Amino acid sequence: MYSDHWNETNVSIWFLGAEQCERVIQAQSPDLLRFYHNETFGPYKSDICRVAALYQQGGYYFDNDVEVTEAISTDNITFIMPITLHKMKDEYMASNTFIGATPRHVIIQETFDAIVDYYRNNHTYDLHDQMGPATLWNGYIQASKKYSCDSSAAISSECNNTWSIFDLTQINLEQRKELYPEVKRRKGWGCCCNWVIHSSKLQKIYFWSRFLGAGGSCRFKGGKTADDIE
Repeated sequence: MYSDHWNETNVSIWFLGAEQCERVIQAQSPDLLRFYHNETFGPYKSDICRVAALYQQGGYYFDNDVEVTEAISTDNITFIMPITLHKMKDEYMASNTFIGATPRHVIIQETFDAIVDYYRNNHTYDLHDQMGPATLWNGYIQASKKYSCDSSAAISSECNNTWSIFDLTQINLEQRKELYPEVKRRKGWGCCCNWVIHSSKLQKIYFWSRFLGAGGSCRFKGGKTADDIE
């Protein structure tokens, strides 16, 4: 879909295993490599690797359970991520379902620093405030204050016109029945089968946050996941 959108047949896709992650983290932040080795929770190791890879190479990152419905244009944009409302705090937070960045972007650099701070100071996050999205949002706030905005504008849509932060939001279509009535809701088990990333301004859905059968948060009826289907 994206190769057609860009009219480019030679699109590079980079899959990183443990060895590749170690190399890219070492190249960007040796301190972070030590924390990566000591981390036992797989999703947090993935968070560290993702930030290192985006900082080095730039490009688009997609969670492996995302389903793309339409390619998004990012002309003149140096950084893009969706936002969502924190389930418990009624405030914005990052969604790392999809991230786009140019190489060595200041938001990714600040996210590096936030992750290092997380490990050095033994921070903890819970189910609704996980390390990856929390440090990514912190990276955005710190970069906003240092490089683009005064402190009063740090969480405004007018911060930097090459940063697309407030254009994409994650919503639950099951709770927003007035939106996209033409889109058939998915009949799966779990919390997140009908979460989508959309543009409220353009009224377009770009991603399903989970494909049906992706895992525990979106299972087929009967409780099966895609891995259970032969």
